[in-house]
Amino acid sequence: MTRLHVNCKFMLKTWTKCFFVQFVLNIALFALNFSMDEFPKNKKDPPLRHTLYSFGLSAQQIATIYELCIATE
Repeated sequence: MTRLHVNCKFMLKTWTKCFFVQFVLNIALFALNFSMDEFPKNKKDPPLRHTLYSFGLSAQQIATIYELCIATE
């Protein structure tokens, strides 16, 4: 078995962390939506939703960039 380079290990670990953050934030958004009594009027209705949504999108963008970097490595 061959060992991975340091940069490959870094990219894989960072991608894993970003993917895990996406998973946790999706669960948090589901819990937030499930706990509300009425439908929200927009995406920013509870302020926490906008924060979770923006962190989730950031993690998704970083994970996508790292997927491209890993594929071209």
